[in-house]
Amino acid sequence: MLSQISRHIFAHSIINPPSLNSGCDVDLILKKLQGQIHLVKEETNFQTKYLLTVYDPSTLGLTSYGQEAIETFFDNLVHSMNLNLKHAALSVLRGEIPKPDVKLQPKSQVRVEETPKGKHIEITQTIVTQEFIYITIKFTEEIDENSVSSLFRLINKLYSGQVADNLKANNLKKALTEYNGAMKVFDRLMIFKHLFNSLEIATNWDGVDRRGEALDKEISTITGSQQTEVEKWRGLYNRTKHIDREPNQVNEFISGIMNLHYFLEPLRIATNKILIDRLKRTISV
Repeated sequence: MLSQISRHIFAHSIINPPSLNSGCDVDLILKKLQGQIHLVKEETNFQTKYLLTVYDPSTLGLTSYGQEAIETFFDNLVHSMNLNLKHAALSVLRGEIPKPDVKLQPKSQVRVEETPKGKHIEITQTIVTQEFIYITIKFTEEIDENSVSSLFRLINKLYSGQVADNLKANNLKKALTEYNGAMKVFDRLMIFKHLFNSLEIATNWDGVDRRGEALDKEISTITGSQQTEVEKWRGLYNRTKHIDREPNQVNEFISGIMNLHYFLEPLRIATNKILIDRLKRTISV
């Protein structure tokens, strides 16, 4: 019987994801402690590196100690933690942005001048330098351990074969996969598209193909988001999928991209709410 298991996880800001010029310093604080989940901050750089330890993992449903089972256990646990967060995105994978390979070569200029004393040789060498500004974005966020444990049990049941593969369960898995994709990428538009995909699939998890205003209204009813705000999210998402045929569609896309950083957090909060709602309504603990 395992007394504890550990692995590294990585955190970043979902609104200001890492780039060549910025990194993250994320302080994660566990509250309502059961003492089963433990986080130790180890490194701040491109992402913030944490050591995640779970004590007595069998009480959370870990019955096999093979590598695949342990990896799935941590995937589901990190997924449960993400559903409790608004600002931070957690992943079991370290992200990378390749830096361009730039080689600088000094430029030399030689000037020869005849003087009464002989030749005067002057060599001027110009060295090209690069200016580089790196910004670290720091913030603190709390994680409710009780809520994480409850959601983990639901997600674990969904993926462990304890829930029949019915229509709702399969659609919920699709929505969770899209949500997980949003936590792993650093491009804002890709984060947005993954989150909206997750939101739309989770909303229609019952097989009803809600579109347009009907979709906006259902999302607003379940999540408490303003229907006009949901309409803006849907409008931008549609513009990313289809060609623009009219000038107003071009303007809608440009406006959406400019406001993308304002959309991400409320969109994530709405997606969290609807995924949690669907988990609770699909699976009984």
